[in-house]
Amino acid sequence: MGLATTETDNKRSQDRRRVLLSGTLVFNSGCSTMDVVVRNVSDHGLRLQLPTPTPIPQHVQINFAGHKRQAEVIWQRAQLAGLRFV
Repeated sequence: MGLATTETDNKRSQDRRRVLLSGTLVFNSGCSTMDVVVRNVSDHGLRLQLPTPTPIPQHVQINFAGHKRQAEVIWQRAQLAGLRFV
């Protein structure tokens, strides 16, 4: 379990933009929504903070800053989750 950093890791962290935006997750065929906070965003995905450590489905729509994007949940730890745009 080393802390080595690869070029890919460096590139990914450089592509991310730290933000503090309100957003809404939409899931269950549009029947369920959850208010979230977008913490960082890149061209490929984002990290968000949930109001509570509630499990979310793998496929969701994220609405933020005038955008509506389909996304896949890549990881979730407690109230934080990483999504990849699809």
